[in-house]
Amino acid sequence: MHKSCGGVDSRKTKEHMHDFVLIAAECYASYVQGLIQNYHRAGVSLEAASLFLQGRGPREDYIKIGVPLYEAAIKGDWKAAEPILDRQPDLIRFAITENYDTLLHIAASAESTKAVEEFVTNLVQLMERGDLELQNQNYNTAFSLAAAAGNVKTAMIMVEKNREVPDILGNNRTMPLYMAALFEKPLMVRYLYGISHKMGGDYWSHHNRGWVLQKCVEADIFVHTNLCINLYYFSHKSDSSVDVTIKIVNDRPELTYKKWLLNDIFITLAQKTDAFEGTKPNVVLRIIKSCMMWHDGLLGRGFLCFFAVFVAFHVKIGPREKESEALQLLRIIWERVARMPKYDIADILQGPRVWVQNKNKDKESEVMPLIRTILEKIDKGEAIPKSEIAKGYTTERRYPSRVLFLATRMGNMCFIIELIRSNPDLIWKQDDKGKTIFHLVVKHRQKTSTS
Repeated sequence: MHKSCGGVDSRKTKEHMHDFVLIAAECYASYVQGLIQNYHRAGVSLEAASLFLQGRGPREDYIKIGVPLYEAAIKGDWKAAEPILDRQPDLIRFAITENYDTLLHIAASAESTKAVEEFVTNLVQLMERGDLELQNQNYNTAFSLAAAAGNVKTAMIMVEKNREVPDILGNNRTMPLYMAALFEKPLMVRYLYGISHKMGGDYWSHHNRGWVLQKCVEADIFVHTNLCINLYYFSHKSDSSVDVTIKIVNDRPELTYKKWLLNDIFITLAQKTDAFEGTKPNVVLRIIKSCMMWHDGLLGRGFLCFFAVFVAFHVKIGPREKESEALQLLRIIWERVARMPKYDIADILQGPRVWVQNKNKDKESEVMPLIRTILEKIDKGEAIPKSEIAKGYTTERRYPSRVLFLATRMGNMCFIIELIRSNPDLIWKQDDKGKTIFHLVVKHRQKTSTS
């Protein structure tokens, strides 16, 4: 067996080198495809792309130029990238990853540091306005990636160069504002909404506006944070004292008449018990909250919901010293919903419909013969008609996410009080089993007492 002076098997070394060459070849092939695709999108001729392929060798160019540029973009090392871009300025539009990401894509999605922000500033100064509209393989611009990462300063730098980038659709035809809400980036959501002209423009519709509102509620972006925010981020005309979700509801009242959207919002808010905790509740709610610590172990949250219902009818509750944003949002939406026809309110509060199959007790004697028949047909390789499978079963509609019952199970007393205060008949609403919220309260109380 032949070994090198270092004691390493020379055959294994050659095998590893062969594997490395194959991997490098695959990476390079994807790299070249990225160059061609981005040049097609930018309207640049393919002859310009071939400039990068000239020289001592394509794989060597990729390793010596592509990899250092990628590392420089991730770290924000402009000193490392500048000499390369000075020699070959066209590289600023080249794709340098398998996903066809450009230098700006990589820097925009990197961790936001002062070095990365300076890197983006220098890079954008060298770019043409249209270069910021280049998309990667997922059809995302660098701005969309910055929105998803929550890099506000990076986004602002790009907007100063090209004010059209916030309106360019990305993957699955989503807007950058939606991406920021989806990835729970509240500062980015506030910034992008402030420059979106109330989500106006050719690419906005009631559907994608509704998606943004829905994701803001899911991500608790209506909750005010006490973080110290650089006022430079919000130098545009916006009211920073009112959070973005409430602004969307006020700016776009037509969204609060979409039943599918209202249903999702109510289901989400019903489960966010902590979000309804105001800074300083009024005296009555302070008593309820203090009782929670004593009753939670003895009677459970069901007792508290029962107490909340009693308070809503028999005690006049003064305003909170400072209401939570969640309660403000619920109140704005519920005031509009409460004026709708009763059948629309019922559709919104009963939640999505689910079809459930139940075994028919009157035909239990037919179940075993049915199973034998199905097994025999499986052994023979015969098709089983759906009518055979459905024998002995009945299908019925159920609504497992009824909003008021969901809030009761979560102990969200503020949510319950707000709804029944303007619509007292809601307390008599029944679930699929004909039970009211009072039955649910007693059930939870019995379970807690037993445990």
